[in-house]
Amino acid sequence: MIALVNDLATVAWHVLADVPAPGGVEQGPPPEDVKAGWTAFAIFFGLCGVVALLCWSFVRQIAKTRRARDAGVFGDPPDAGDARDRTPRGASSDQTS
Repeated sequence: MIALVNDLATVAWHVLADVPAPGGVEQGPPPEDVKAGWTAFAIFFGLCGVVALLCWSFVRQIAKTRRARDAGVFGDPPDAGDARDRTPRGASSDQTS
């Protein structure tokens, strides 16, 4: 079955590769006219800021959910394995003294 799909994809690729673009070869703008510009620069960093805010908000919501789970808000008692989730980084989960 996979060989049949592979053969069909190969044939389709060769057929479509030989079809010329409508209107002949497409010509883009000259290389000296192509620039990203300040607008694209600002949009890029604006989107980076939005992603950072979304990540920060996500972390806060997860922390709220964990606190609510620990308080028993969701109606079920926390599992014994949940203590492992609250162990600070770098500390061992073993309680041996």
